[in-house]
Amino acid sequence: LYINGYTFERVNEFKYLGTDVNDLNILKAEIDNRIKMANKFFFGSRTAKI
Repeated sequence: LYINGYTFERVNEFKYLGTDVNDLNILKAEIDNRIKMANKFFFGSRTAKI
């Protein structure tokens, strides 16, 4: 894509303001990624109580 002297490369996906955006505008990958990050935080922040 060429606009006002600038050339823009076409990509299949990119991150915009922390959100994954893809060329099909499918949110499943974004939702899966957020669930994975939440699980890492939740289970990583738990302390073992014996």
